[in-house]
Amino acid sequence: MRKKSVAVSGSADKNHEKLIRSVVMLLESKGYMVRANYIDHPNGSPRSFNGYTPDIYALKDMEEILIEVETCKSLLSNNLLKWKRFCFNPRRRFWVIVPPTCREKAEMKKDVFNLPVEIYGDDLNFEFDKKIMLN
Repeated sequence: MRKKSVAVSGSADKNHEKLIRSVVMLLESKGYMVRANYIDHPNGSPRSFNGYTPDIYALKDMEEILIEVETCKSLLSNNLLKWKRFCFNPRRRFWVIVPPTCREKAEMKKDVFNLPVEIYGDDLNFEFDKKIMLN
């Protein structure tokens, strides 16, 4: 059963789609096969995982990454169950991408609920390269 996403206002929705597009472009430039919701991606939308569909699914060299893109407004919504279902699987990584102004809130949510989530925000390209080098 596919869970419906929370509706957001026009400008927040555009920010969400813009952020999804930028993450997809970065991942594809790094050689990932990507599927993405909300942007009519040529590879289609991701499948659901544990009853929820991520914004982005990425695969490279058998490494799976589920990605949720949050705006400052959606970060405050009730998405905790979705995060929990995505992050507690040792076979795949779970990233949350947020605008720089919300990064601290996302980190706090991660820490309060003790979730193994990778939070990205400030400079995704720099952080992505740094993370890849550390793994």
